[in-house]
Amino acid sequence: MSNPPVMVLEIDDDTIDQILQGHPPISVNLGDQKLNSILNASLQQARGNGGRRFYLKWNGSKVPRGAEICGHILAWTQHGRVITDQNQDIGTYDRLIEFGGPSKEEQHMIVYLFPSIA
Repeated sequence: MSNPPVMVLEIDDDTIDQILQGHPPISVNLGDQKLNSILNASLQQARGNGGRRFYLKWNGSKVPRGAEICGHILAWTQHGRVITDQNQDIGTYDRLIEFGGPSKEEQHMIVYLFPSIA
């Protein structure tokens, strides 16, 4: 079974502001206010970390498996983490659309690479 094609587009500050308009950043709620606060602060810091940002759009599974970003092949996205096929943690993400559109298969997310990732 092949992975669906994923559109990957690098975005700048103006574009990300337009895309995020009306989409509050995803936050963690694990049932522990102190832990939530720590994790959400870390996620917010990762979003504004100065690394490159990419808008991804595709139809199918909610995981953009097989998408390529800066030479890294994505294998998994979960709990705000972006993991490559080499099991490398390369950044964080915000999911904008999950199972949307008429087909209920439309997916959109923004990936925030860590500054150390080329």
